[in-house]
Order: sequence, then C-alpha cells, then structure tokens
Amino acid sequence: MKKSNILICGIFLLLLVFCFKYPVQTYESAKYSFLLWLNKLAPFLFVFFILNKILIDFGIINILKPFFYPLSKLYNVAPLSFFAVLAGYLGGQPAGIKIACDMYSSGKISKHDATCVTTFCSITSPGFILSSLGILFYNNSTVGIILLISSILSALIAGLLFVNNTVPLASFESPAMKSTDLNFTKTFIASVSDSMYTVLLVGSYIVFFGICVGILNASGFFDFITAIISNIGITLPKGFTTGFLWGVVEITGGCDKIYMLDICLTAKIIFTSFIINWGGLSVHAQCISFLENAGLSKAPYLKAKSVQPFIAALITYVLCMVLF
Repeated sequence: MKKSNILICGIFLLLLVFCFKYPVQTYESAKYSFLLWLNKLAPFLFVFFILNKILIDFGIINILKPFFYPLSKLYNVAPLSFFAVLAGYLGGQPAGIKIACDMYSSGKISKHDATCVTTFCSITSPGFILSSLGILFYNNSTVGIILLISSILSALIAGLLFVNNTVPLASFESPAMKSTDLNFTKTFIASVSDSMYTVLLVGSYIVFFGICVGILNASGFFDFITAIISNIGITLPKGFTTGFLWGVVEITGGCDKIYMLDICLTAKIIFTSFIINWGGLSVHAQCISFLENAGLSKAPYLKAKSVQPFIAALITYVLCMVLF
C-alpha cells in the first residue's frame, strides 16, 4: 500500500474515532451545516442552476457576447466565457466554476477559455456578503459594499496574474456548435436533474466539512494551535486563531468568530474579507470535483485562490481608510 493511502486511511480513521468520542458535537455540527445548506443555499442554488442551464442551452450567451468583447481581449478568452464569470458573481461559489465546466463540457467554450475563466469567476455570494455580513453581522450596509467590491476586484486582479497570453487572438471565437432544435421539455427535465444532483453534492461537502470543524474545535485542536503561537512569542487577540482556522475550513462559522473578536472594526472587516475570498476548504472541494469531472486542470484555480485573499485584504484596507 502506498504511503499516501496509509496516511489518508489514518486521517479518516481518526476522524471516525472522534465522531464516536464527541457524538454531541458531531451531531450539532452536522445539524448546523445541514440547516445552513437547506435554508440559505439549496433553494437559491437549485433555481439558479436550472435557469442558467436553460438560458445557456437556448443561446442567451450569444446575445450577451458583444458586451464582453472588451474584457475578453484583456483576459485573452472568448467573449462567451464571461457568462460563467457573470453567473459566478451573481450566484457566488461554486456557481461560476460549475457553469464554466458545463459550458466547456457542452462545447460552448474551449478548454483554454474554461481554464482561464476558473481563475477569476468565483466569489462568495453577493447576497451573503450584503445581507448576512453587511446587515446581520455588522449592521452596516457600507461594510457589505466594501466586502463585495474587494471580492470582485481581487478576483479580477488574480485572474490577470494567471491569464494565458500565449494563445493567439484567433482562439477568441468559441468552437463551432451544431445548430439543433432544442426540445424545451427535455431541456427542462435535464436541467432539473442536473441541478438537483449539483445542489445535493454541494450540501454533502458543507455537512462533511462542518463536522470536521466541529470535531477540531471539540478536540481542542484550535486551542492547541493557539497555545503554540503564544509560546513562540506571538500575541493574538483571544479567539483569533480559532476564528481564522475555522474560516480556512468553512467561511460562515469563521466570519461569525471573527465578528465576535474584541478588535477594531477595520481589522474585523479585513480578516473577514480574507476569509470569504479564500473560500474555505469546503468550497474548494466542491469546485475541484466539478473541474475534475469536466477534465479541467485545478492548478490555475488553486493558484488564483491562493493570492486572491491577500489582494482582497489590501483592497479592503484601502476602502476602509477612505470610507471610515
């Protein structure tokens, strides 16, 4: 057996043991994550994916294509590709990646275009940023606007850093598509089935990583990391390490923990911006599964996501200095 397989088995066996050791925390974490998916994500994502698939199949991207020409030259991708970007900025993660993969799988955009677009089509849902973070958490709509602006700008900048300019301009036009008469009933049924599977997959990842976070917290892992940092002479606000590490895995709980810290408002907003633009391991697992199923490389996406949080934090700091 390979060493990597032994390591994986060891990690998941340990996780299973902790599930039995901390049954209450495991149940509460699973319940919280499931209700978060059921009440806040599933209804919106389900309808959003259905409508997007129907619009794509019936040619909405050809109507919008002229509006995307300026950006297409900047990012060296076909104009049609920016429908995935638009979907990602409206629907949030992982909608943009899912739409890009669907467009590539159906032959509407090339592999080069799909790969490039995945570096900047994924941000946290504007609805979550403006309502949950801006209004419910901070009770300040300006905070939501700052976080949304920094998310969009950081994604666009990260995309520019990893754009592939070696492909000639002639590739701007998408691969030729066969002209076929679509049957609305069949298209609608296929859209519902595909969207249901996708939403259930998203929910499964959210619950799994929610359980992982709950177990890590219950086992004292976050406190252990905090103690190590303190022992090497670094002084951090109480609860910061827990909140930050929580956000690395799952952003909703991480943002909540950061909001509760006893630090200045600007620092809270900057750390929140970093977390939501990182996206969390839960979101990355969802996106990687879509990319692998479509046969697309995950490396450009991961590279862009590794720098986007730092860019977003810097933009957030500048906006806070200007607006507060």
